[in-house]
Amino acid sequence: MSNVLKSSKISNLYQNLKFLYRYKKRLKKAKAKGRIGWHKQQLVKLAAHDLIRSTHYMTLDADVVCIRKFSLKDVILQGKALAQAEQIGDYVDLYHPFYAAVEYQVKANRYFLAFKMLQFDRPAEYKYRIYSETPVIMNTKGVSMMTQYIENKFELGWRKYLLENFDLWIEPALYFLFLEGTDLFDQMYLVTPEKKLWDLSKSLWLREYYYREKRALDNIDEYLNDVKGYFIVLQTGWGVRSGIFFEKIAQKIKEL
Repeated sequence: MSNVLKSSKISNLYQNLKFLYRYKKRLKKAKAKGRIGWHKQQLVKLAAHDLIRSTHYMTLDADVVCIRKFSLKDVILQGKALAQAEQIGDYVDLYHPFYAAVEYQVKANRYFLAFKMLQFDRPAEYKYRIYSETPVIMNTKGVSMMTQYIENKFELGWRKYLLENFDLWIEPALYFLFLEGTDLFDQMYLVTPEKKLWDLSKSLWLREYYYREKRALDNIDEYLNDVKGYFIVLQTGWGVRSGIFFEKIAQKIKEL
């Protein structure tokens, strides 16, 4: 918390107390929804750029599972990192029709909120693009430039600004929109071929009944037979039975 407030003037006690009160209310709201950890990890992913000495770093959620080996040269090409994009057609192929539209709308709305946060419009050439949210290869300089933009634009520490708008952003939408709006995206990223980084179609992102085809992990060898990319996402919190999935994944990795 001290880092969040470090850019504030000590004499402005009222504003600090007001902010602390609002922050506490937002944490309670997030905790009530079971999402407090989700908000915290997004701040950590952005704040990590201050500690990173390499040009890039990869952010991973706890439910991301690596299924095959890869090296730096596989994900950084001529200085540009791979960024994976999704389209509504991906959701139509994967989910029941009623949910495909919902999923696209939820993710598109995150970019609309990011517009409001950063206060600039999205370039037309990127209008319908949705970036995958995890894993993401972050450009260290790009994240630093975004945080500096926020501080210069709104005259607040970037942590404080993001916390005061607690429910209006997720870090991938905010980050990639900033790069698009400042003409940096194409300098720093290449949009990957389908499923290059991770395989949405083989991931367990939602409850089973949202999918066109039944999700099952018990026959792991068959399940992983045609997985693309280096990762899948396995959200066991949705009630999907994982069986001995992780043990078999570990064995499969060792065999590579």
